[in-house]
Amino acid sequence: MSHYYGSVQGNRGVATRGGSKNSGFTAWAQNGQARVYVELSVGDDGEDCYKVTLCPSTINHAGGQERVLATGKLKMRSVRK
Repeated sequence: MSHYYGSVQGNRGVATRGGSKNSGFTAWAQNGQARVYVELSVGDDGEDCYKVTLCPSTINHAGGQERVLATGKLKMRSVRK
């Protein structure tokens, strides 16, 4: 069973993929200007982590610098009512 799991849906339907603690999980989506990466991995402390990165698109080789948008622990925090 996969430790990480994701899906994507486009004009060819839904596709799913999994990743292990060793392989991690990386997904991306792009348009003509930019690409967004989502990476899931196990941190040095053994907890699941995420990283979201904005990069130039590979479609038309738009210029620009890679920028990390978010990082953190992949867990739900309890919500107080």
